[in-house]
Amino acid sequence: MPFGSSLPTSHRAGIATRRPCYLVREAARLIGDSALPLAFEAVRLEDVWRSDSPHAFSALGPEAARITADHPLDVPHGLNSPVGRVYDLDGQVLLLGIGHDANTTIHLAEVLAGVRYRRQKSMMIMQAGQLTRYGYAEIDHCCDNFKLVDQWLDAEVRQRRGRVGHGDGRLASSHDIVATVGARLRANETVFLHAPGVDDQCDEARASIG
Repeated sequence: MPFGSSLPTSHRAGIATRRPCYLVREAARLIGDSALPLAFEAVRLEDVWRSDSPHAFSALGPEAARITADHPLDVPHGLNSPVGRVYDLDGQVLLLGIGHDANTTIHLAEVLAGVRYRRQKSMMIMQAGQLTRYGYAEIDHCCDNFKLVDQWLDAEVRQRRGRVGHGDGRLASSHDIVATVGARLRANETVFLHAPGVDDQCDEARASIG
């Protein structure tokens, strides 16, 4: 991946369902509390590319337009998505002050591993000029067990750690994350799902397998 292209998530949970319809310009003001996305929005608008999707990402750098090109609504984290394009470009994942429970690239690993679990989702979109509720099934769950990826990458010497300012940083290649997670998922498809009865999101995902 060419030096200088950066990609933070820029969507905010619930914006696609709580508001009348997703509007990229409105969403840019409502991206939540993460410092890096807020910093991106502070950069001059012509320098930052933002995908026009409820599952939005912002990008800055020479590959920004390619990375934020249109991506499917119902497979938000597949190969044809911003995280998938970073993977194709052999990009790196830098976590600043957060753990792998916030690492969206792990969803890409789930897609590529072919996991069967899904949760029912919906969003409001404009379709043929009409406001329409769009329903779909997405690979999702509570994601708390994504934190397991920390010890997996450490054991395989596939991530670097260090202090960045007052916080902890983690750096790993997208390919390494997908390879490490994919191997675990092929061995145990439900490795990230809590046991039945722990939380509703994992229960819904587990029930979808049948």
